Amino acid sequence: SYAASAIVGVKADFNIVRNFGISLCPEFGIPVSEGEVFTSLANADSFIKGLESGFNLRVGAYVCF
Repeated sequence: SYAASAIVGVKADFNIVRNFGISLCPEFGIPVSEGEVFTSLANADSFIKGLESGFNLRVGAYVCF
């Protein structure tokens, strides 16, 4: 079973102080293709169908040396 998605996102880095910052990356997944098994599972459960597309947000912290 497989589901392939294309992901579109924008990354923004913010330095809070001189050597420390945070990173935010909102992303949106767009379904591209899916296997037969994934299609049958998605028809049985709406939660599985939502795994191949949707909005994600990655948040991180970094230290500069």
